Amino acid sequence: MLLVTLALIGSIVIVGTRNMYIESNIRKISNEAGEYRDLFMDPDITLWVFDEWLKDPEAVTAVTDDEELLTMQSDYEFELMYSEFARTIDLTAVEAWSEKEKLAFLRAVYVNLTAFFDEKRGQDAMESVYCYDIRDYDGLRRKDSGDIRVLFECSPDTDETGIHKLGTAVPGDSSYTVIDTMILGGYDDGDSDILFREYEDPGKNILKFVAVIPVPAGGQVRYVLCCEYNWSSFEEILNVNLKNMIVPGIIGLLATNLLLAVFIYFKAVRPTVRVTAGVRRYIEDKNSAYTVKKLTAISERNEIGRLADSVSDLIIEIERYNKENLRLTAERERVAAELDLAARIQNDVLPAEFPDMPEFSLFASMDPAKEVGGDFYDFFFVDSTHLGLVIADVSGKGVPAALFMMMSKMLVKNYAMMGLPPAEVLNRTNAVVCENNRNKMFVTVWFAVLDIVTGHVTAANGGHEYPMIRKPDGKFEMLKDKHGFVLGAMKKKKYTEYGFDLEPGGAVFVYTDGAAEATDSGNELFGTERMLEVLNREPDALPEKLLGNMTSAVGEFVGTAPQFDDLTMLCLKYNGKTEE
Repeated sequence: MLLVTLALIGSIVIVGTRNMYIESNIRKISNEAGEYRDLFMDPDITLWVFDEWLKDPEAVTAVTDDEELLTMQSDYEFELMYSEFARTIDLTAVEAWSEKEKLAFLRAVYVNLTAFFDEKRGQDAMESVYCYDIRDYDGLRRKDSGDIRVLFECSPDTDETGIHKLGTAVPGDSSYTVIDTMILGGYDDGDSDILFREYEDPGKNILKFVAVIPVPAGGQVRYVLCCEYNWSSFEEILNVNLKNMIVPGIIGLLATNLLLAVFIYFKAVRPTVRVTAGVRRYIEDKNSAYTVKKLTAISERNEIGRLADSVSDLIIEIERYNKENLRLTAERERVAAELDLAARIQNDVLPAEFPDMPEFSLFASMDPAKEVGGDFYDFFFVDSTHLGLVIADVSGKGVPAALFMMMSKMLVKNYAMMGLPPAEVLNRTNAVVCENNRNKMFVTVWFAVLDIVTGHVTAANGGHEYPMIRKPDGKFEMLKDKHGFVLGAMKKKKYTEYGFDLEPGGAVFVYTDGAAEATDSGNELFGTERMLEVLNREPDALPEKLLGNMTSAVGEFVGTAPQFDDLTMLCLKYNGKTEE
């Protein structure tokens, strides 16, 4: 992977440097294009010169010993190079010259152009220069021939200065390669911008660029300069230099990585293995002393060493936690056992046997939200014909509520057994509860006394839920009785009592708020209307059946939602006095 990355980086550097070099040269060539175009004379003179060249190429390029001709040629060369003669000469004046003057002028133009490009060929990797006549061409080829008219050519084929081709190019000449590249590259005779093309020289593994410079004459492109640039030497030098850099770099990098791998092994890998082995040993045998000793022996002062110290501290903390957890587990088991005992005691305190007398039927139930609850119910005979009924709800839940419940239950029963009326029973119970109520707990109580002979009920309500009463052959209805304040909140609070009659076949149903306020997963309350609906499904049923129906309905309504409050209910059905 490393070698691939290095090779990729090297390739990117090579390609980027090569492209930057080529772009720089292309910009330079574009700037020089104007200079090349300025070499040529007036378009009419230029066309006349090229036509005359192609009529007799040998006369223009041949070596001569005619002194007069050579003198005239030298003078024209000077004029063309160092004066405005080339731009001011008139074609009419030229045509009036003698044949020798015309030949000397043609030879001077040829020598000046070829000499200029001979000098340029050694600069900027320019390798060859071709000038083509493209008048009356189909593309760049004659319509009647596959030959190309070459106005002049400076190329490796004419390395000797002063010897250049003039006339036509035939298949096989190097100029054909340039022309083919131009045609295949999509060059148009009407183009006036410089066109650059990259091509491979056939038979040679050399990368070249061709700059095609159209030169306008007489309002249109009449001839074209093609400059070949061979930049493969730069690319070769670049490749060699980069290889000389990359190979030592790879060797150095491999050596550095090897040393780094050795360093990492001794400073990171081996200590990590020791830490892992120590942790695995501790998992297997739980021998914390041995594991801590092995971990503290790792002396590296780096992240691995700090990791070993942290793991050692963690194992010590785990051991401490395990001991604490064992202690807490034992404590939880002790508390659970005590709560279980408290629940049994509470159940034993509540009446578990329900009388089924000729005068009435009675049933009650208490389902605590926790192990022990704060609700309670009670029933007892005050005398032979008067039955006391109690249902209450202590604030809070759990053990404190259960203790407060037992105290409240005993107080209510003791005062009731003294023959006191219900209102006085609540007055005295409230006074005692308020005396040492440091935790500010309170209890709601509904206490009633039923005359089993007459069916008259005398009751007092200390902040408890409204009872539900049923008349014979009727439905259960809520009795909105006189409400007093809760017990345990205000010491001097006085309670009042009220009365109602139960006819034979009638019933009374009392409950704690755990029924009405039972909540489902959508946070909706069960409510007293649903309670009345459940009771009135079988209003003639015995108390035990009625309470069972209510418990099932509440359970179905709540579903998977947790039980937040104790659910306590008591129901009495009055049958009336029986004949002796």
